[in-house]
Amino acid sequence: MLLPGGERATAVSARIEDALGWLVGVGAGQLATDAAPSLRWLGEMAVWATELVAHGAVVPTVVRTKRAGTTTPKGSARYRVRWVSAGVDSQRFRLMAARLPGAVAALEPSTQPAAVCRGVLNAAVDTVCRAGAKRLVAPAAAPLARTREDVSEAILAGLDGTPFIAVESVAAKMSGALDKWASPVTAATSVHLRVQLDAPDKRDGVGS
Repeated sequence: MLLPGGERATAVSARIEDALGWLVGVGAGQLATDAAPSLRWLGEMAVWATELVAHGAVVPTVVRTKRAGTTTPKGSARYRVRWVSAGVDSQRFRLMAARLPGAVAALEPSTQPAAVCRGVLNAAVDTVCRAGAKRLVAPAAAPLARTREDVSEAILAGLDGTPFIAVESVAAKMSGALDKWASPVTAATSVHLRVQLDAPDKRDGVGS
């Protein structure tokens, strides 16, 4: 791994799908109690992600993806469902971003701590959601999604993150519509709900 100073350090990597369960144990204080601060921080993020999924505080997005050595028909591209966190506690998020360990930040030295924190949280959320969706019986979808209805069916069939091929112009509109729909709860701002009750007038009264 390349360090900010230009030196290289030996590192071992693991897919988040393979490590998430263990990270949750670390974050809960049940495993690796002598772990380094960077590992404990990742564990806490994994615990937070599972809490968000358990409370339904997640939304699906559609992102374009690439796979080496594969091609798609002209005018089409490969897409997949990516789950992201929603309604994130802004105060908790700021605290976690402020505690971002240097060992984690070194992986993306040019990225702001808040962006790294958001990326780690969403990666864990996506992993948990995809694991759950794999247990569902997915409906069949067209091999090439050409219409809005086709893309909708491909999204439902691919909630577990399985890639699908769709016409770019159609899929891009669907992706943008999903992002717009989810933006009130995925934006990095606090979400508030205000309810105002007015006293009923005579026309609203019982028996009027």
